[in-house]
Amino acid sequence: MPSSRAREGAASRGKGRLIVGRAMDDLDDRIRSLVVRHLEVGPQEVVGLARFSTDLGADSLDKIELMMAFEDEFGCEITDEIADTILTVSDVRNFLERNAKR
Repeated sequence: MPSSRAREGAASRGKGRLIVGRAMDDLDDRIRSLVVRHLEVGPQEVVGLARFSTDLGADSLDKIELMMAFEDEFGCEITDEIADTILTVSDVRNFLERNAKR
């Protein structure tokens, strides 16, 4: 089994935080919970390639509120420019892997 340091090195991405194993599952669960609560969709609909607008039915206001909820939950800032690039559940997950503070 690789050492803790080897696992960390293999899993780290850029300058962001390291999220591995159980923490990744926790991140997915927290994202899913926020999306389900804000967009009133079933948890089975919140999958990686689900697009907020077309697949999950978010309008522009829904997306703004959702981005604000992610900021509050994860202690990070999502600028308008970044929010414009977050189209899918995977996009927000990738952003939060690198930028979540909690």
